Amino acid sequence: MPIIRTEKREIKLKRPLAEISAAEFKRDLAQSPTFPWTPTSVSSEETLSIIQSEAPVDGREIVAWMQLSASEAAVLDGCAEDYNRLGSILSWAANDPYIPGIRVGDLRVTSINGASVQRARGCTIVTPRGNFNCPLPGKATGIFSDILAWARLAWAGSVQWILSLLQWRDLASTPIDQRVRFANLGGAVAPQFFNVSSMFPPPVMVMHFGFTSNRGQKVTLVGRSSGDYTKQIFSDAVDIPAGESTFDYVLIGGLPINSFVLHIQPEDNKACILDSLTVTPP
Repeated sequence: MPIIRTEKREIKLKRPLAEISAAEFKRDLAQSPTFPWTPTSVSSEETLSIIQSEAPVDGREIVAWMQLSASEAAVLDGCAEDYNRLGSILSWAANDPYIPGIRVGDLRVTSINGASVQRARGCTIVTPRGNFNCPLPGKATGIFSDILAWARLAWAGSVQWILSLLQWRDLASTPIDQRVRFANLGGAVAPQFFNVSSMFPPPVMVMHFGFTSNRGQKVTLVGRSSGDYTKQIFSDAVDIPAGESTFDYVLIGGLPINSFVLHIQPEDNKACILDSLTVTPP
């Protein structure tokens, strides 16, 4: 499906951020079923203080890394609920890879201590299609022929360390008519992936986007082949304002456009929610 031209149409600000309350900003996002006593959050920084209050460090059973890991887990859990209610499967894990260890879906990490992670300045995530590295501290996206993954390495001590993982195992397909957050873990923002398709492949396809953001930011859009995620069809960036906004994105193909995977990546240190994504023709 070669794309020979793309075109952004006018970005419309539906509501400025000043008119959106904190509750409205997070409206209709899923509550974490694993941590029902934490607030529905886009960012782990919002959940950390609640977790610290609920389970304070006591020098015996609760230590600080557990609180940080739990704050990331609560956001990932809610994010997965957003995504999975679309009839798809986004799997997650957050823990100390040394002890008790961490694995999710096709992703695994060898049990090594935090000192080894410090020396390597990162860690390696192993998949059946190859490995990818995540820096300390930092994040990394793993793109393979049929595996989409993301990792966040927040901290490493001399023994224990914290890693959070996501794997998109069954992609949500357009139309996306329920809100989906982009998980923000300590400022590191995860991507989202969606299958974009049309029942009757046209030479021109229009994607209709709705976003809510806490600050103006540049959102990167990457089209990937459905048959091999490593093959890019197009790549672009769109500046969206703070608040609720909409815009159209036009794809013009040399051959009829059938389907592809859309990779959406907001900026770090910002809160972003996909309000909707529809396609014309459907």
